[in-house]
Amino acid sequence: MIRVGIIGYGYMGQFHKKKIVQSGQASVVAILDKEQRRREEGLSDGYHVYSEKQLETFFKETMDLVIVATKIEERAYYATQAMTAGFHVLCEKPVAMNMKELEEIIAISDKTGKKFTVHQPRRFDRDYLMLKEVIDSHVIGDVHTIESRVHGERGILFGWRGREKSGGGLLNDWGTHLIDQYLQLFPEEKVIRIECRLRSILVEDVEDYVELNLTFSNNVYAKIVLTTFALCEMPRWFALGNRGTLRLDDMTGENGSIVRLKTEVDVEELSKRGSVAPSLTLAPLDNLYKEKIPLPNEGDTTMCFWNSLIAALKGEGEFLVKTEDTIRQMKILEAARLSSETNQSVDVNI
Repeated sequence: MIRVGIIGYGYMGQFHKKKIVQSGQASVVAILDKEQRRREEGLSDGYHVYSEKQLETFFKETMDLVIVATKIEERAYYATQAMTAGFHVLCEKPVAMNMKELEEIIAISDKTGKKFTVHQPRRFDRDYLMLKEVIDSHVIGDVHTIESRVHGERGILFGWRGREKSGGGLLNDWGTHLIDQYLQLFPEEKVIRIECRLRSILVEDVEDYVELNLTFSNNVYAKIVLTTFALCEMPRWFALGNRGTLRLDDMTGENGSIVRLKTEVDVEELSKRGSVAPSLTLAPLDNLYKEKIPLPNEGDTTMCFWNSLIAALKGEGEFLVKTEDTIRQMKILEAARLSSETNQSVDVNI
């Protein structure tokens, strides 16, 4: 049984606790939190509890893994302290406020020999895996444009997520996940250009609207749009290939469609088919030449990240999220902010 300690027993800390219990292969032994009410919750859940002043005592617990689920401004400190004390670390994303802090974390990991990895479970979201399967199998041909959207309706970022000094903002909160998904789609390709627009619409201290465009070295254009306030729906994913189109409406992966040209249809012949309304250039294509195919079925993926993590802790595999992945994500976050600040695209090689 893998023994786990959690630093930060708020929303995400308790999310991790639920996954640990669900795994049946790990157990929480102790939690550390600044807030009395969170410590009381941990005590009620049956764990040893510690305040921030009891960090050294917390590290005397017998643990195989320490999870850092604090606000972003505290993550580098607790991650480095945990590795120095002799523990492997799983950290929430993003792991640090900037590249300098990330480099310090990596240096301590190298020095102590303790593993450091990051919570990126959205690599196993059903909707994302469906998109990946469609792209990898060329079901809609060669994909050239992908749009990724996550929209909220309440116009709010809760707690520290709404404070700049704590590392809040929608780019850090959700952008890190969606950037990671794109990087996993094209692991052999570099990001060569970044354009970003960050805006504060309803949340005063941080951005609550993100529009981020990544151009990959294979000429795929990958768009991310995040907002806390949109009252009309747009698809979660929209992908354009040279033989068809994928639309996934939400994260369930149950709603959407794949429409492509029939195999025997030659793209060069399309100008001869269909009407010319509303225009010659944008005329619709007769359904006779298109086909709708079933969406892929990815099954239950809810525990994939945790199963992989536990296997790695047992020495039965490698940690899923590599240091190189985290470095690339941080570089993209910093380039995105630079692009927004200067109102210019940024040429990169990430």
